[in-house]
Parts: sequence; structure tokens; C-alpha cells
Amino acid sequence: MVDFPAFITRDSETKHILVGDESFALIPNGILAETYSRLLQSAGYDEVGKIMYESARKVAYEGQQHLIQAFNITLKTRQDFVNKLSELLFYISTFGYGIGEGVEQGEEFVFRIRHSFLGEYLKHKGLKKPVCHCLAGILAGGAQAYAELLAAPSLYSCVETKCIAIGDPYCEFHLAASKDDSTRTGAEKIGG
Repeated sequence: MVDFPAFITRDSETKHILVGDESFALIPNGILAETYSRLLQSAGYDEVGKIMYESARKVAYEGQQHLIQAFNITLKTRQDFVNKLSELLFYISTFGYGIGEGVEQGEEFVFRIRHSFLGEYLKHKGLKKPVCHCLAGILAGGAQAYAELLAAPSLYSCVETKCIAIGDPYCEFHLAASKDDSTRTGAEKIGG
């Protein structure tokens, strides 16, 4: 067993689980995975993937923006940025999404997540494409929030290239700065 970090608390009135000021619900991973599986069947892979990615990206961006403001976080160097990206893996592990590790490769970051909750639950469904769009969205949104603290921020996107759900030993994500969209602010890029 692992204790939850001190920033996870409970609202004394509503009894909601809180991370900072944001309310969370404990929903079994099996329910989330089964819902996701049914969405894939009814709405299609591309549409569900897009919705899950963009939704997770927006929520992660807004959540990290809140933490940046609440704790007056600043970044001065690329190494500060890399350190913040590694904290995103801590959040992924803390919330039970999987166990993450990161490797920087030039301008691209590669993240591996073992025991992805979604990949593990969907690995026997006969899927042919990676399904952890929400994890890719979390990485992209978090990276975007921190990138905006740098002198020359970039828009970040993330793609899952390996997935437990299709037989890979882990899920792998490639996070990279995009070359386009440089005139819009972070909130506009995220859809806020």
C-alpha cells in the first residue's frame, strides 16, 4: 500500500475528494474501461480518441495552470521544464492511471507507462490501435501549461505509439512541440 500525497484531501462539508481545489470521484477503472470500450464500438475509434484526448488535454492544462498560479511556479531553463514534465508522471501514478517513466530524446520526449489502467482492461478486446488517448491528452495539456512559462513557448502534442491494449509490454507516448499555431495563446490552443 502507498499513502496518498498530502495534497489529496477531503472536503469537510461535501466529503468530495479534493486535489487542490478540484473535486474528484473514485470510479473503478473497470467501469471507465467498459464505458470507453462501448464508446469505441458505438462512435468509432477516431471520434472517441479525439474527444478523450482533447478533454483530458484541456482538464490537465487547466489543472496545471491552477497549480502554477496557486504556487507561483516559474521556469527559467529547459531543465526546469523537463523536471515539471517528470512530475506529470507522478500525477499519472498517483491517480492510478499507470506507472510512468520518462526519457528525453532531443526535442521529443518519450514517456512509457506500465500498467496503464485502460490498456490493461482493454487488452483482451482484440483492438488494433492504441487506446490511451486520455493519457496522451494529460501529457500534452500539462506540457502546454508549463511550456507557457518559458521565454519561447511552443504548442505541445502527444501521440501514443505503443499500447498494452494491442499487445505491447507498455504504453509509449511521444510528446513534441508543434511548429504551427504560434500566434494563439495557450487557452485558445487548448480550446478554452
